[in-house]
Amino acid sequence: LELVLKSPKRAYAMMAYDAPGQPPGDSLWGALAIAGMLSRLSAYPLLLLTNTTQLPDGTDLANGLKKLNVKVLPIHRVDVPGEQGWTFQRWNIAFWKLQVFLFTDYDKIVWLDSDAAVYRRLDWLFEKEGMWAQRDDWFCKQNQPRVCSGVMSLTPSSEDFKGLLRYAEEVGSTLERGDQQLLSMYFREVVKKPINLMDDVDAAFGQCLGTAKPTYFEDGQEPDFGSWSTPAFVHKSGGYGNTNDNSYPNVCFLHNISRQLYVIDDVVVNVCHFHPLGSYWRRNFCEVADTLGITMHAVVSFCDDTCYYKGVHEDGSVCGQGPKADFQRTTLNATTGHRDLPNLLPGLAEVGLPELEAVSSQVRRPWAEEGPKEVLVAYHHFNMSTWSCRGHCPHGGCCEEQDCQALCKDNPHLKGTCHSFKFDAKTLKCELFKHIKARYSSLGGHSGPGFLDSLLYFGAELPPAPFTISARIRTSQKVGGQDIIAWGDGRASWVAVEFKLNEGKLMYGENPLADPAAKGSWKEVQAPDVDLADGAWHSVAVVRHSSGRVLLFVEGVKVAEGEVSPDRPTGLQQVARSARVSHFQDCVFNGDVGRLRIFGAA
Repeated sequence: LELVLKSPKRAYAMMAYDAPGQPPGDSLWGALAIAGMLSRLSAYPLLLLTNTTQLPDGTDLANGLKKLNVKVLPIHRVDVPGEQGWTFQRWNIAFWKLQVFLFTDYDKIVWLDSDAAVYRRLDWLFEKEGMWAQRDDWFCKQNQPRVCSGVMSLTPSSEDFKGLLRYAEEVGSTLERGDQQLLSMYFREVVKKPINLMDDVDAAFGQCLGTAKPTYFEDGQEPDFGSWSTPAFVHKSGGYGNTNDNSYPNVCFLHNISRQLYVIDDVVVNVCHFHPLGSYWRRNFCEVADTLGITMHAVVSFCDDTCYYKGVHEDGSVCGQGPKADFQRTTLNATTGHRDLPNLLPGLAEVGLPELEAVSSQVRRPWAEEGPKEVLVAYHHFNMSTWSCRGHCPHGGCCEEQDCQALCKDNPHLKGTCHSFKFDAKTLKCELFKHIKARYSSLGGHSGPGFLDSLLYFGAELPPAPFTISARIRTSQKVGGQDIIAWGDGRASWVAVEFKLNEGKLMYGENPLADPAAKGSWKEVQAPDVDLADGAWHSVAVVRHSSGRVLLFVEGVKVAEGEVSPDRPTGLQQVARSARVSHFQDCVFNGDVGRLRIFGAA
């Protein structure tokens, strides 16, 4: 240990990058957990390459992580030269890990991906000659010959960095597995020193736990499964279904409880309570969060034992903020219905919510922050270009600002309701404004592209008709369906209310019946000639009368009118989403939603 502490030339390295303007993602939270694990298992420092210096709650990341022997360094973009043969966009960012070859102040570096757990010491990798890496054995077949760069030892060299880029330009179009295939080919074909592969019992994917042949023997007996059978490096925790094609390959090495909930015989369970390393990852993550003093609600709730195991605080109050969510019940009134992953609950949300961040349409949040409910609304529009104001005006257009003001203050039909006015001297248009209290108001945020990235509108109860929904929206995606706000009954039935864009055109639709065989129950009204998927901000609204009459507005101008069934769908949840949450979880709004409000009047 004394020799290790005297040597600054060996280090672990990780990367955590999030797009500018977006809150910390899975890679940073995973890096914090591994920082805690390494602080117990090694005296070597950890180099964390990241573009995040401060958490949304104000936590200074660099200063806080110094306590854990972590050095925070800026991350730099490494562009992939030439064409790429891979299809996963995330591998473009994974390519940036090549910059560790430029850290020539160090004799040896062990690279670690952050979606993992370090269960046993890995310092022995620094002593091994040559490069070593995990086997790429996603399907647990054992002793596979391909390289996975999830854990990899290397000797920094600027020449190798330049050589890798040159070789990538030459063979990039043939690479289907990103940086790890490039690394394997370069050191095998160019350097002539192939990367050595670790044993499956030393490094493996989490979904393969228990499949590697143990190396622990006692008294000449057969290999015995035990703590030494658990890999030192466990890459991803594993998850649901075909983890090769869905978003659930790493549900337990995260603090996002929404991905951990599962329905078995109508009972909601957290599968990570049963994962052999779920509590290990959580303990390390939460100890680091406590050391750094993180106060974000999602983190605090995840690290609260009562919240984590029961979904509520000891006094029965809801963890984090917002109303109690459906997954906090112990039983369900219905099955989860038909979907790609049939046992996943619809509309899941984290038990706790992140700390409030600066309001910006560019900030990605898993919930829509509530905004002011008392709003000023233009409720009368007058075209005064042909009016005669205070005298005869044969050619029209003799009205002035004082005449618009008189309408607001002195008109007996409007007196007492008009709060302010606005007069356009060029067009001679007069707008009158009054205060209206919204039943629900949200500042919105960024939504999409995936379902888990859609906005949650907690407490957004849809009132009985008549009602009005207004919002500011911006998107450039001209696709089949993008729900600005949508409701379901939480039972995966066909009951739905959706205010959406359909190929860029504004639409409102309802289905009051749960039975998919009830043809014709879905009714909709669409504005056919207005394309809103142009990347610009637009003000949109829908007015729904108790008779079933529906009016659609864009920039305050009526663009469509039609009818739905007079009876509004019932049994809707008091939470909505910027995605369809009825029989399917799709139609995610991919863009920005701002100033969304629901009024209990037409």
